[in-house]
Amino acid sequence: MKEHLQHKPKTRMIHVRIPEELHKRLRIRTAEKDTTIQDWVAMLIRNELDHSKTGKDNLSVDAKD
Repeated sequence: MKEHLQHKPKTRMIHVRIPEELHKRLRIRTAEKDTTIQDWVAMLIRNELDHSKTGKDNLSVDAKD
């Protein structure tokens, strides 16, 4: 049993506050993609970090979306 647990990657939890309308759009998009919000957000973060290794980031932070 301990061997099985050693193969799982460690995870961390983050909390994000977003406007209700944005959350609704997020739920719809992930349903369309047949995935979870957790998996979709993790994929977006991974993609952004992988692409930003080579150049200047063009990230605009605006919680009004």
